[in-house]
Amino acid sequence: MDNIRAIRAFVEVARCGSFARAAQRLNCSTTTVSRLVRECEQELGHALLSRTTRSVALNSFGQRRLPECEQILAALGKLHSDSQGEARELTGTLRVASTSAYARTRLFPLLPEFLQSHPGLSIHWRLNDERTDLSAQGMDMAVRVAHLHDSDMIVRRLGRVEIWLVAAPALLRREGRPRTLGDVAAMTCTVCTVPHFRNRWPLDPDTHVTGPVWTDCGEASRDAAIAGLGVAFLPDFMVEDAVRTGQLVRLFEQQTLSSVEVAILYPGRNQISAAAAAFGEFLASRLQPA
Repeated sequence: MDNIRAIRAFVEVARCGSFARAAQRLNCSTTTVSRLVRECEQELGHALLSRTTRSVALNSFGQRRLPECEQILAALGKLHSDSQGEARELTGTLRVASTSAYARTRLFPLLPEFLQSHPGLSIHWRLNDERTDLSAQGMDMAVRVAHLHDSDMIVRRLGRVEIWLVAAPALLRREGRPRTLGDVAAMTCTVCTVPHFRNRWPLDPDTHVTGPVWTDCGEASRDAAIAGLGVAFLPDFMVEDAVRTGQLVRLFEQQTLSSVEVAILYPGRNQISAAAAAFGEFLASRLQPA
């Protein structure tokens, strides 16, 4: 006898008061339900139901056994649910590479929600703007803000971030606010050498800029701009707080001047760990535009 199916059939018939309705609930035939209940009765050595041509009802023995059978099914359901939960729970270490500023402003605020669901997992971050050989560095995944024309890794694109032209109010008072994009070339600029365009800014037409401060760090370029040392051309997540507080002014804010992709990178299809796949799905659900 298939004990579990037989017990389930008996419980459904008792709840529905009908073999036909129980069969619908169990997605099988009435004949199958009737056979399973008979097998259950034979196993227990007593009839569980009183049957007539018009109705079916619990007898006294069935009334005593029904709660016990319901408890068995509930315990099995909890066992199945708990087992699935343990299978989904992530443990160990997830190693993630990312651009520092993007991780701090966009990713770290999301971590409490993710780690609350996976308390056995720890995430080790490698924060820099360098292109990393994920396999060689032992990294499980990367989240990059970059041009990804020829990446040989597994890429999942999340969207784009805009590049903003910004300047300190003091600089604009000193040099004047540019009326056209072409005016920017004549202004003092702070150059970040990390982005793809470096000091050749795509301002329609492309413009070569210069200034007293060149740096390989976006945050340093932003700080130089706040200090009034030049116009900066940086991703929105680096400068939006300074724009919000008035430390910087966004120039030509009605125009999208340039943008770069945000993407998750994995070292290879056969190297995607369960933790990396789960974190990637989580980030995609939170970062991709609706």
